[in-house]
Amino acid sequence: MNHTELQQEFEQTVRRHFQTALQDYRIQNPRFLRQADRSGGVAAAKAQISRGESESFEALYAAGRLDLSLESAVVSSRYHPLFTDDEVDRCLALLCEAGYFQLP
Repeated sequence: MNHTELQQEFEQTVRRHFQTALQDYRIQNPRFLRQADRSGGVAAAKAQISRGESESFEALYAAGRLDLSLESAVVSSRYHPLFTDDEVDRCLALLCEAGYFQLP
């Protein structure tokens, strides 16, 4: 899979996650979706990461569904080539602080 295909797959994955968040929990992500429409999903993700947590992080945390967060997609090993180590580390830190990786 080339870089462009991986970018497209990342955007489709995040959009699918956000659609589930909207349908099941009424959690919206309008800023990301507008940015993704303009400049692509990876660029939109990078912009949100640079500002801190994504717009729906807290709501997804409250719903117990951080697996649907932008941050969880960014830390997926499949998409590491699309992001810098710093970007992945920021997302990983947020998820760890929220207890996403706690063992049962």
